[in-house]
Amino acid sequence: MKYCPKCKQRAKQEETVCARCGGELRVLGGGGAGGGASAAVTTSEPSTSKKTTAAPTSASPASANDEQLRLQLAGIQHDAQKSASRAKILAIVAAVLLLLLIVYLLMLRNSFINEFATVESVQFEPYGDRAGSVEITFRPQSAGKVEFTRESSDRQETLIEHIESTTGDDAERTFVWSGSESNDYKVHVRYRRGWGLKSEEWKP
Repeated sequence: MKYCPKCKQRAKQEETVCARCGGELRVLGGGGAGGGASAAVTTSEPSTSKKTTAAPTSASPASANDEQLRLQLAGIQHDAQKSASRAKILAIVAAVLLLLLIVYLLMLRNSFINEFATVESVQFEPYGDRAGSVEITFRPQSAGKVEFTRESSDRQETLIEHIESTTGDDAERTFVWSGSESNDYKVHVRYRRGWGLKSEEWKP
């Protein structure tokens, strides 16, 4: 910027003398008149914007372990469900087999019981004066068998009476059972009564 040191008046850049007093012009901050203005050159370096490219973040080891553990737990849960289903099926099969076994045993027992005859009464009387002899009288009410067992100190005998029919004149049955000449014995009789078997014992 040019100015006049005498009148302190600013001058235009193209003027060489002051328009008011005709004095020499000076440059503000520079030397004498006519001195070239020193142009301050400001250089600015172009700012380069650095783009930071974020590296792709990989999964942390903890996340990978959690995922692996989750998959393992899911597999264990699936195996447990399959095992539970198999156990349920096996339990049902075992229950059915047990029920069939019970039914089979009941049928066997019922078949065994039905082999015996139903008897109204059984009477035992010593036969005359013969030691070791007993007269047995019984009245069957159904077909089947009546089982007699004689036990003594030296032996055991079994006698089975088969009843074919309970009609007619032979409704009551009587027989004499002789053994050793000793009264040291006892007689057991077994027949059907209701849904089971009944046993009686007689001793002279």
